[in-house]
Amino acid sequence: MAEILQLLRQAQARLPWLMPLLAIILLIGLMAVWRLHREASSELALAHGEITALHERQKTLINRLAESDADSQVYRTAQLALRRTVDEQAQTITAVNRQLDFYRLLMEGSDSRNGLDLTGSLIYPLDDVKNGYHFRFTFVQYAKRRQVLRATLSVVLQGVQAGMPKRYPLDQLLVSSENSTKLRFKYFQSIEGQLRLPDAFEPQQFVIDAQIKSKNAKPWQRIVEWQTEE
Repeated sequence: MAEILQLLRQAQARLPWLMPLLAIILLIGLMAVWRLHREASSELALAHGEITALHERQKTLINRLAESDADSQVYRTAQLALRRTVDEQAQTITAVNRQLDFYRLLMEGSDSRNGLDLTGSLIYPLDDVKNGYHFRFTFVQYAKRRQVLRATLSVVLQGVQAGMPKRYPLDQLLVSSENSTKLRFKYFQSIEGQLRLPDAFEPQQFVIDAQIKSKNAKPWQRIVEWQTEE
């Protein structure tokens, strides 16, 4: 050990500039390491900032997407409501036009017609009742001297179920039992209500029979094809 220390002292005596040089090299190395650390820290901070900005942008895009979906849903709902309103108005206009035609015929009279007649029918689906439909039949009396006409109706809905012909009396299909099938009028009367079709039943036509309370009454029957208005 003593010999090593002696050799170091001899080397220091011979090369007095070695220690300052080593110190300078060490200092330069430390400065380089510090500079690299500072640059790395700066880049790391910049990367963190970019990541934060990307997260914020992602949140903004998600929020915008959610708002866009909500706006689209509102638009679709409004569009459906508008379409339904237009359809209802179209049905109302059609019904009013039919009533006007009916009143015109009633006021004009007819020499070729006499007694009870069916002048109009309307069938359209219900939104709040599964397989549900609204129906209306309008009856009129043609006569030179009108008296109160009395009659009892028998209405049957014919169709196909499971590939076989099937008949359902109207009173078995009614949603409400408050509907009347009795006629009593001088000029006209409408019979209307709501019905629910059985599952897998395909309706084809109504068969309407009327028992008129009159001495000279003849058998009366009308066929109404199943045609719905959307």
